[in-house]
Amino acid sequence: NGTEEYPIASKVPYSPAYKWVVPDKVSPRCKVRIEDMNGCARDESDFNFVIAAAPAKIVVDEPHGGEKLGVGDQFKIKWTTSGQVPLVRIDIGTRVGKAIEWDPIPIIASVENRDEYLWPVPNKPGDGYVIRVSGTRQGDPVALSARSFSIVPQPAKLKIIWPNGGDTLIAGTTRYILWQTGDTAAVPNVEIRLTRTGASPYTETLHEPGRYEPNDGIFEWTVTGRESDAC
Repeated sequence: NGTEEYPIASKVPYSPAYKWVVPDKVSPRCKVRIEDMNGCARDESDFNFVIAAAPAKIVVDEPHGGEKLGVGDQFKIKWTTSGQVPLVRIDIGTRVGKAIEWDPIPIIASVENRDEYLWPVPNKPGDGYVIRVSGTRQGDPVALSARSFSIVPQPAKLKIIWPNGGDTLIAGTTRYILWQTGDTAAVPNVEIRLTRTGASPYTETLHEPGRYEPNDGIFEWTVTGRESDAC
């Protein structure tokens, strides 16, 4: 309204209309002026109009749906914010038919809005999960992940500690084979086999044939059999 001016466009070919992207310069007293390049003709809005701030908006980008997240994984929840939303809350829910049952305990009740949050995936295997990201103030926007995702158990893992290469075992001595057990509920028992060729097949069973050993991370073995440098 005469206190601040800035150009919308210059040297525009004549047309009865001009497509204008409204700027983010908020003001209750705006006018538009049009004039020819020679200054011979000009006109401006008869009355003031208002440029108001666009309402804030959040869009959840990840998870976008269809993911299978492993229990214990570190998953980065991502979203896009337009407008002013300084703090957000993140919730997880489960689709039940057309409804969503939200967990009463949020993933995080309030965190600075950085458009992402690193989430330790909980031990709650299942399908139909959705994420909700919302501002913490009254009237702030709310957004849900587009489609549901799943949480799946981590695959059972075993890791040999000893022998693990470079060792020399003397026939007739007693040694202890050691391993990390992983999830003993998922893998309560193990089979321990040996190859002397440096590759499959593992033809020798080190314990009593036809039975398994408990997955407790240790097995006492009396070293036997023919010599080999590729066990």
